[in-house]
Amino acid sequence: MSKVYADAFIEQALIKVYSRGKRTVRDVADDLHVNYYTVKNWIRRKNLYMLNASSGREKAAAGLEQK
Repeated sequence: MSKVYADAFIEQALIKVYSRGKRTVRDVADDLHVNYYTVKNWIRRKNLYMLNASSGREKAAAGLEQK
């Protein structure tokens, strides 16, 4: 059975991951009582979102330059 996590919890978890210092992602996941691969999927999803958001801005900027 899959567990559904609140978006706010995921965001806080990612903040902890990105500011973890020398700790591993697995350590942070263990502290949060979340499966390691769940946290890795959140990281991957966030990275894809940021990539898509930045490419969207580039496309919008390119569209403005062509006008």
